Amino acid sequence: MITINLPYDYKQLNLPFKTEPLQPEVANDSSDTPPLQLTVKEIIEMYLSTLPLTEEYSYLDKFYRVLGCGTGVLGYHLSICDHCGSETYHPNLCNHSLCHVCQSIISRNWINNRISELLPVPYYQIVFGLTNKLNLFSLYNKKVVYDIFFECVEKAMNVGIEAKKIEIGYISILQPFSADMWHTPHIHLVIPGIGLVKGKIQEFPSKEYLPTSLEILKREFRDEFIKKLEELYLGKRKGKDPNAEPEKINWPNELKELANDSEKFEEWLEELKNEKWDVYIGEGTRVDSKELIYYVAQRLPISDEQIIGANLNKVVFHNTRNQRRELTLDEFVRRMSCLEMPSGYHRIRNYGFLGNSVKNQKLEEIREQLGLTATVEEEQEDPVKKCKICGQGKMRTVAFIFPGKVIKICDKNVEKIKVVPTWLDIISTLDPETTMDEIYDFLPDWLSELIQSVD
Repeated sequence: MITINLPYDYKQLNLPFKTEPLQPEVANDSSDTPPLQLTVKEIIEMYLSTLPLTEEYSYLDKFYRVLGCGTGVLGYHLSICDHCGSETYHPNLCNHSLCHVCQSIISRNWINNRISELLPVPYYQIVFGLTNKLNLFSLYNKKVVYDIFFECVEKAMNVGIEAKKIEIGYISILQPFSADMWHTPHIHLVIPGIGLVKGKIQEFPSKEYLPTSLEILKREFRDEFIKKLEELYLGKRKGKDPNAEPEKINWPNELKELANDSEKFEEWLEELKNEKWDVYIGEGTRVDSKELIYYVAQRLPISDEQIIGANLNKVVFHNTRNQRRELTLDEFVRRMSCLEMPSGYHRIRNYGFLGNSVKNQKLEEIREQLGLTATVEEEQEDPVKKCKICGQGKMRTVAFIFPGKVIKICDKNVEKIKVVPTWLDIISTLDPETTMDEIYDFLPDWLSELIQSVD
């Protein structure tokens, strides 16, 4: 039997720098070990604890960062009340695409905002999927493939819209994972069943009334994607910046023979054209469109609630279709690692009358034509930002402390503070060459200790 003593104080790991990991106590053959009820975070930590100390695993640095989220290992941010001047600090979050804490916060905020914008009409879901033959290629070229994916979906949607001279709005949501945690990128579109023709509303009571069809979407999406892959291969694709170097392909070993053989590449494109390109148009929501918003808001390949158990040999879980699955611990972490999003990538985009620059005005016009009473809801005070001392002001983040004694000042928030403490004046006027050791005597003890704790 194995007893695994998981540390719940993640500071013991000295994250994100890899030092000696905490080793489980191994008594007998681990095959007899019953799976423990662990969270995804604890499973990752268990895996990292098994790695040899003599090896470097730079590709796993992302997981050390996730484990350090909210522990103080990644530093702190300092906040001051803009009314009474009270001070506080909180540990930095990692903002990583595989972090359950960070992604849950983002998802919750996005869901609340989208639900507040729902119109009393059916909502439709259209799903675009890449052919399976592109899964490996897309895994090695995530950013450029995701960019092409969004562009081709928009182009396919515009064909029917432009032909019927109608304006619609929709949200595109990229999900890079399947139910079993494979890298299978697909894009969900959420479309309100209403459009604008010369400023007048036109409703879509069923999917047959949508200004497009399955045949058009499949054909246009496939042809445009193959066209852009060819441009990428020929070095004609520069992304959004026309002055940038052409985007390059990172070839996986299985496809490297295509890199310098244009004939074989053309043959590969022809094979892609004959593959199945998945496009699906769902029926409109009948009662509550909130369920569709919750469904497409999923940002993580697996949640803690799906985990049945885990040990050093395997992870047992329910997939998103509620089917029981087992993976080795290595394979579970490998699949998680493959599903990391490119840094800073925007996986949700808005189009048409739901575009960020026109959405408020367009929704107001539509609601007016639908005979809805325009109600202006008072903005709810965020309980996290409200000052707990005076109850009147907001806590403004004025500075970030990062590992290595790096301090970043938020000038815009500092300007909103009525009572600026002396220590903030001191660090705001620091010369870039001044070391923190030289000013500790001028800082309050709590701040000096905080800065040194993230050294």
